[in-house]
Amino acid sequence: MTSLVGREDELAVLDGFLEQTRTGPASLVVEGEPGIGKTILWQACIQRARDRSGQVLACRAVEAETTLSFAALTDLLAEPLDDVLPLLTEPRRRALEVALLIEEPDVEATDQRAIALAFLDVLRLLADAAPVLVAVDDAQWLDASSARVLQFALRRLRHEEVGLLATVRREPGARLPLELDELKQLSVGPLSLGGLHRLLRAQLELNLTRPELARMHEVTGGNAFFALELGRELVRTGRRLTPGEPVPVPGSLGELLEDRLARLPSRTREVLVSAAATGRPTVDALAALHGKATEAELERAVAAGVLELEDSRVRFAHPLLATVCYQQAPIWKRRAAHRALAEAATDEEERARHLALASDRPAPPVAEALARAAEHAATRGATAAAAELMERAAGLTAADGPLQRQRLLRAADFH
Repeated sequence: MTSLVGREDELAVLDGFLEQTRTGPASLVVEGEPGIGKTILWQACIQRARDRSGQVLACRAVEAETTLSFAALTDLLAEPLDDVLPLLTEPRRRALEVALLIEEPDVEATDQRAIALAFLDVLRLLADAAPVLVAVDDAQWLDASSARVLQFALRRLRHEEVGLLATVRREPGARLPLELDELKQLSVGPLSLGGLHRLLRAQLELNLTRPELARMHEVTGGNAFFALELGRELVRTGRRLTPGEPVPVPGSLGELLEDRLARLPSRTREVLVSAAATGRPTVDALAALHGKATEAELERAVAAGVLELEDSRVRFAHPLLATVCYQQAPIWKRRAAHRALAEAATDEEERARHLALASDRPAPPVAEALARAAEHAATRGATAAAAELMERAAGLTAADGPLQRQRLLRAADFH
């Protein structure tokens, strides 16, 4: 992987971590600032685990899915689910199927402990055959329901060959939403001058002089993503980084990404706003919102390095691009995107959340949709999501009335 230049020490730590999982449970958190290279190391560790005949349960958490019920758990179990479900006891199998929306919930709420025990059983069943790596990228965005299940299961492992690999941003408010024993950390720092030089040459065929490299390192702080973005801008404009002169592009990564997105046609940016507003965009879903020309707009975004396509799944090339794209859009465009997404949503919780994000004042129909979605989440065992949904419902209910008080008390019950 060409993007791994200058990361030999970090790769050695990852190899040691994988060896440790062969003797029992182990946990490693890779932390660093946005764009520093955490995800590429996470991907490298996954590939190394598979090369050693290990099994991988992976998910890439995204900001738009933070409040969805069991979003991460659904991704983690996507591959092995069909094989392991028949091996679970009936109560735990049923609880897991309800949580993952495979089966409809009963009248009574699903027992959260049954869901967590089912996931623990899955880990143990898989570990009997081969070492298991549970890999979570951008774990600061794990949904609360999945985080509780993960923590419950991981804390109860004793001798099983199971490892947790998580990446977490180093920024205010970001943290790993799991409390685990013997949790090791790998802090990813800036690239060296030599590493930066090899990265730019390998990725962009950009050769800078030693003074230019020093200036690049100073401006980007050795951040790999920022350096590549700035390098692309230099290649596009044909400019040079002359020592002592102002950098000929915006001085922050956010401004640089804003300029890059602004160069795309307005039609393409409209599609991107919809993609950023939903956690799991697909080509078909976006085409249903934006018409037949959507594929051409997606191809344009892919060519610009903004999006990546994985079969029908649409993913931003970096989470920062999704964040900047969404924040850069006027509020009325964001609300319009959420209204369209609400109309297209088939999941009750997802529809209610989009309706809430499209509203800016008390709205009884939206509040009622949120309250129904909260009760539905509770029956699936996702009480954390239910509490958050009911609080949103109360916030969109007429102030100081009996219905608002009722919904706030119901939210307290869920908490």
